[in-house]
Amino acid sequence: MDLQHMSWHIFFKRLVEIIVVVNIALLNILAFRSFPSYTASAAVSHNVQTPAPTPTIVVNEQITPVPAIVQTIMQPSGAKELFVPLGTGQSTATDWTNVPGVIASVDSTKYTGIKQVTFEANITVPTANETVEVQLYDMTDEHPVWNSQMTMTGTTQYLVSSPITLDSGNKLYQVQMKTQLQYPATLDLARIHITLN
Repeated sequence: MDLQHMSWHIFFKRLVEIIVVVNIALLNILAFRSFPSYTASAAVSHNVQTPAPTPTIVVNEQITPVPAIVQTIMQPSGAKELFVPLGTGQSTATDWTNVPGVIASVDSTKYTGIKQVTFEANITVPTANETVEVQLYDMTDEHPVWNSQMTMTGTTQYLVSSPITLDSGNKLYQVQMKTQLQYPATLDLARIHITLN
């Protein structure tokens, strides 16, 4: 086989490979566009709704909107449970300190017939040798949310506050933590749980 025939053969082979790769890429794009989007909240219940109040976070003293999913679950009694996710983070502070990025805005006037609101948090302390406290702080009115403060000891604990009251109107809620011995404490989950009549 001469060199000219070999280079034509190699060129043809490369051309076929490129065509196959482009076709696969186009098929993948078309396939992904045809599938409906699937959210994790849809797997929880077939009655899940996702209203879209937009929470915000504070970055360098600027308020920036971020996307949020408010998960609604219909209970057999007809009551609705809404979960406003606040985020996750870590702290080693010995005094009340904002956990970066664990924040959301909630407009209480958008929820009619509020039966109960609680603050929920899951905290992990790998060393398991300190007490950790967590609370919800109203950044708009600059005060802790009454009855939101909770304390944990041990390795990991899921905490639910006493019923809390959200101030009327659109408020920015920030999670704060403090540790006893400055060992890292991880906030695996933080959310506001709203139950409607």
